[in-house]
Amino acid sequence: MTLCYFNVETVLSEAVKLWDFCSELLVDLSAHKSRNSSTYLTQSTSMGMLATNPVYNVILGCDCSHQAEKVYEIIKTFNEKDSVKVDFLLYGNFSIYMTDWQIPFPGLTKRAYILCPLLELDPNFVFPDGERILDKVSKLEDDEVTATKIFEVTKTHIDEKSL
Repeated sequence: MTLCYFNVETVLSEAVKLWDFCSELLVDLSAHKSRNSSTYLTQSTSMGMLATNPVYNVILGCDCSHQAEKVYEIIKTFNEKDSVKVDFLLYGNFSIYMTDWQIPFPGLTKRAYILCPLLELDPNFVFPDGERILDKVSKLEDDEVTATKIFEVTKTHIDEKSL
């Protein structure tokens, strides 16, 4: 089993479906021991401009028995659905460079909307480059993406429904 992390996001109009998307993803991945961050409302910057549509996102962590390539194919299929986007962030402590994707996810360490929920899930996480997550969060610039926790998790919401 390999610990994987994913960012699952959707737009405001689909926010009520976020947990259903997460549950469906975990089933498709045949995931074990899943956990999730709180839900975050994110105002992102795209090419220096504030996005007009904020998104809701959750970071999922799970143990997965699939090889990284199979996980990527599942994510790719999942991303064909309307109104949801899944980023394959991390696959264990591996660095993987393929033609159309890579692990760790590009720009991961510069995105508060990913780092803050990941810090919530695993405050002792160490990236493949050996740097701790707390150190990466402390390096974020003030003008980086704004992530606001809007729904705090008191226990894992997904495990009971999907696994």
